[in-house]
Amino acid sequence: MFNGWTSKPYDPYFAVTAHYIDAPAKTPNNWKLCAELIGYTPIKGNHGGSNTAATILKVIDHYNIHSK
Repeated sequence: MFNGWTSKPYDPYFAVTAHYIDAPAKTPNNWKLCAELIGYTPIKGNHGGSNTAATILKVIDHYNIHSK
């Protein structure tokens, strides 16, 4: 999930949250839904689609989760 917002002094920020299912190998039916904040960064430049995509790709690259 992606979320962008602006602080009171008008500084733009962007957050990326990873949602996943954690299931033990021996008891896969005993799963739980998890969420972790994996990226939180100020947005540099405009808030357009290409700049937002570049910000998301930096997080994806950092965690090497392209195929997930």
